[in-house]
Amino acid sequence: MPRASRSGGASGSGQSAAASESTWARDQAVELLNGAKLATDAPAKTSSLKQLAELVIRKDPSLLDEFLDPLLELQVDPAVTVRKTLVGLCEEIATGHPAHLPKCVAALRTMLKDSAPAVVKQAAKASGPVFREALIEAATKGEGPRVPKEVTDMWNGAKALKDDVRRLVLADRVNDGVRLQAVKFLELAVALFHGVGWGAGIVRDGHATVSMDTLATEADDLMGVLLECLKPETCAKQAGTVTLVMIGAAASVMGKLPIYTDFALPALLELAAANVAGDAGDAKASATASTAKELRSTLLGALKSSNEKREIAEYKNELVTALQELGAVRAINYKTEDFEEVLTELGLRDGINVIHKFS
Repeated sequence: MPRASRSGGASGSGQSAAASESTWARDQAVELLNGAKLATDAPAKTSSLKQLAELVIRKDPSLLDEFLDPLLELQVDPAVTVRKTLVGLCEEIATGHPAHLPKCVAALRTMLKDSAPAVVKQAAKASGPVFREALIEAATKGEGPRVPKEVTDMWNGAKALKDDVRRLVLADRVNDGVRLQAVKFLELAVALFHGVGWGAGIVRDGHATVSMDTLATEADDLMGVLLECLKPETCAKQAGTVTLVMIGAAASVMGKLPIYTDFALPALLELAAANVAGDAGDAKASATASTAKELRSTLLGALKSSNEKREIAEYKNELVTALQELGAVRAINYKTEDFEEVLTELGLRDGINVIHKFS
């Protein structure tokens, strides 16, 4: 643990004043770190930890070189609130000071295995922005031909982090809140791997660290995991809130990456059919109703975009049928050439989804 420094004497120079201020900041950091580690109650620990973060992350980041390791030791602190707070600090450090990515990634991987679901949930949530930052670092600093070992190690750690979160989505026994955040991570990763949202144009053919073709293949795998979780039999076993997030994730990916339409839309239509066929009684009534509402919204959005997106156009009939069965539309009979008029008559502005009969 860092020790408080001793004053080396007075000086009237500006340089000495700056040095004194730096010494004060370091001594204050030592005091706050001791408070975070030695306090006997969680609120006091968390308060000291937050003050320490303000000092060494935001006010004087040069102190991170010295204080990051002892800070990360708090990942085994007995207080859940301390470990949960530390997850947020790892995200802030990794995204704001990428030189420290390797240690923050390693800490997140550890906290993804924490015994407290609240900590794991926070770690899964933080993994998304941290992974994105790692991808950018690998792309900008790993071009080659000679790649620094620390860049290679960092990227390998980030890919292992991605695999850890992927496993959480598929795990049989995992907290619903954890699974929800893990699904959101996969949604982000699929988009990132297809170059969405991070300036992938910097990656050229022959890049020594990042291959867009390899990333696209990995995206296919992650999308497969998402679609597996959208199967009716899987949704029946999980909380309705998780199913809602999965529906949203599939729709979001389909919107950003139309190449997945032929996979995502049939999965959504299958889930809609199962939702209609299933018994909405007893304890599942609320979840079934919420799922039906989300499916109606998602499929209506797809239907409205079908004239603009050729990938969706071939699903018009299936979409209309599904929406009828879900109760979104009370009467439908249209010709292909009348489709724009049909959409106009949907009445979405009033929240009444009625299509008048066209002959």
